[in-house]
Amino acid sequence: MAAMKYCPCCEVEREFRPENRSETYDVRGLKVQVPVAVEVCASCGETLLDEARDQALLIEAYAEYRRSKNLLFPHEIKETRERYALSQKSFAALLGMSEATINRYEQGGLQEETHDNAIRLAAAPEALRSLLERRGHLLSEWQRQRAGQAVQRALPDAPSTPRSPPVIDPSRLGAFCRRWRIAELALFGSVLRDDFAPGSDVDALVRFGPDARWQFEDLDAMRRELEAQFGRPVDLVDRAVLEHSRNYLRRRAILDSARVIYAA
Repeated sequence: MAAMKYCPCCEVEREFRPENRSETYDVRGLKVQVPVAVEVCASCGETLLDEARDQALLIEAYAEYRRSKNLLFPHEIKETRERYALSQKSFAALLGMSEATINRYEQGGLQEETHDNAIRLAAAPEALRSLLERRGHLLSEWQRQRAGQAVQRALPDAPSTPRSPPVIDPSRLGAFCRRWRIAELALFGSVLRDDFAPGSDVDALVRFGPDARWQFEDLDAMRRELEAQFGRPVDLVDRAVLEHSRNYLRRRAILDSARVIYAA
């Protein structure tokens, strides 16, 4: 359906009609075509720019490139790491990469094929056990023990481990949220799925009240408190920051799946 909108080329309101097109991206030398719905000025043919749409198209172009090259997707990289109860820093140390590199890949950055191969190999418990034997000295004793236990559980002859979601004390969680002026706290990610394992992180999404003015150090303190409550590592995400993220697909995936466990 056509709609009247301001055309920056005509400098007046014009009728814009929807069109389905195919845009081509050059991703590392590979031409990737992505279908896209656009709005076109009926007078001059100008296409309206949409930052969120452009970001989503770029992410889809990366996704198509991953499919064509058989590369891991961001959620698969994170799931491999969490399967062995590893932090990004520890996983990077075992693989000979930087923590920033692993973080970038999990956030949607396009990985090098050599790195992709290394992460794929590490997904096998036997390979991860070998990495711990060769490079485990780079990890803290606590992290090395947790990863070793996760490897033992993942080995083919190991007994199956039932899903073990964190135990939530409503009164304790409520007191925590009121003290930190949290208007809403939700969970998302693997904690809501059947593949949640003893070594998995808890992904938490918080929306603060209008009078909350916290710094990075405060967010880190909140994360540590939640880790003490849940008994496992916590990834804490500020909803206000997420809502302004340019990663459209990640933003929608989190907001659409989040399950509220506290609301003021």
